[in-house]
Amino acid sequence: MPSYKVKITSSDNVEFLVDYHIAMQSKTLALFLDTDQSFVENGKRTVQLPINSKYVKRIIEFMIYKYENQNNLAVAEFQISDDETMDLLEIASYLKI
Repeated sequence: MPSYKVKITSSDNVEFLVDYHIAMQSKTLALFLDTDQSFVENGKRTVQLPINSKYVKRIIEFMIYKYENQNNLAVAEFQISDDETMDLLEIASYLKI
């Protein structure tokens, strides 16, 4: 697996640099960044998401959490506040996490 960073840009133009292996936790991002596909995002290693930076940050936190705990059965629950639950659920569905 490549060891470079990809840039994820939110709808309010905040940029996040994320390790490639972390971004691959999302099937949607994996499709955009797949070297076998001819998406512009693959060549630029940049993905523009229609998601506010507040939620992009939380999704990245979750993808890191998921990657770091993928083989751990006794892991603490990822904390999500009540006011962000529905938005994050919808975004997670969009990103196929």
